[in-house]
Amino acid sequence: MAYPPEPPLPGEEETVVQGPPPPVGPPPGGPVGPPPEELERTLWPWLLALLFLIVAGTLAGYFLTRGNDHPRVAVPAVVGLQERTAADRLQRLRFRSEIKRRFSNEQKGVVYAQSPAAGTKVGRGSLVAVTVSAGQKAVAVPNLISLPQAQAVAHLTKSGLNADVVLVPSSQPQGTVVAQNPTAGTNVNPGSSVRVNVSKGPAQTKTVTTTATVTTTRTTTTTTTGTTTTVPTTTTVPTTTTSP
Repeated sequence: MAYPPEPPLPGEEETVVQGPPPPVGPPPGGPVGPPPEELERTLWPWLLALLFLIVAGTLAGYFLTRGNDHPRVAVPAVVGLQERTAADRLQRLRFRSEIKRRFSNEQKGVVYAQSPAAGTKVGRGSLVAVTVSAGQKAVAVPNLISLPQAQAVAHLTKSGLNADVVLVPSSQPQGTVVAQNPTAGTNVNPGSSVRVNVSKGPAQTKTVTTTATVTTTRTTTTTTTGTTTTVPTTTTVPTTTTSP
């Protein structure tokens, strides 16, 4: 049986003993999650990212497989054809063509390269690059005047030209180029010939003496006998001829 606490005696103070505060814990019924509005805001970015991946994958699959429905055809051979003929053939087979012109040793206006190569399987309507010869690149004739013959020939050979050397009399030192044709700076095709006049020194003269025989007829008349006598005579006249 519990007895009520005795009242404090007069002159004494009441002493109250307090323990530690009670622990703070989750309310009854377990932990409580975030509110529904916050949860919805957290999920939206993930949902959008997942939707983006699905759309991107679908588009990639479409573009990677869309060409499977179109037949692939072989690129025709156009090397060796004239430019116009090659372009017509590609157009007739529904190819697009790109014409490039380059200097080459092939005949001007003839196709000498193509890409893709003939026989390559590509989609119809693909681009085919065609390289057409623009002919040989012109070469400028070098200046040869006053050069020694050997040096002039070397210059022409280095430029891809041929030397046609002709010896001519001249007051210039022997072995020196005194004229050329075509002149310096003229554009010609590689392999062309250039005439080179080379001095063989001053012209020499020589004297030739020839003997000319002249026959004259002298007539003598004798009156006593009534006869006429014709006596031929020969006269030699020297002549001098000077020739180069």
